[in-house]
Amino acid sequence: MKTKWYKIVGWVLVPVLGLFFVFLVWYKYEYSMAPVAPYSLNAQKMATKLLIATQGSDFKSNLTQGVVDYYNSNSVSIDVIDVSTLSEIAPEDYDAILLIHT
Repeated sequence: MKTKWYKIVGWVLVPVLGLFFVFLVWYKYEYSMAPVAPYSLNAQKMATKLLIATQGSDFKSNLTQGVVDYYNSNSVSIDVIDVSTLSEIAPEDYDAILLIHT
C-alpha cells in the first residue's frame, strides 16, 4: 500500500512543530526578564538628575545597585524605572539616562 505524501509530512512536521513550541515556552520561562519596581532617591530638586531604565535579573540588579550606590553620595537625584515604561518619561527632564537592557 502506497502512503500519501501529506501523511508522511504530517508525521514529521507535527512532532517538529511540537518540539519547537516546547522549546519556545522553555526559553521564555528560563530567560525572560522580570519587571522592575520603580523607585527614586534624593527626590528633592537636585542640580543633576539621572534616570536608570533596567530590567529584572541578578546581573542587572547588581549593576543598577552599584551605580545607585556610587551616585547616591553625590548630589544626584536618581530615578530607577523598568525599560517597558520608557515611553512614558520626558527625556528632557534628565541630565543623563542609563539604559540597561538585554
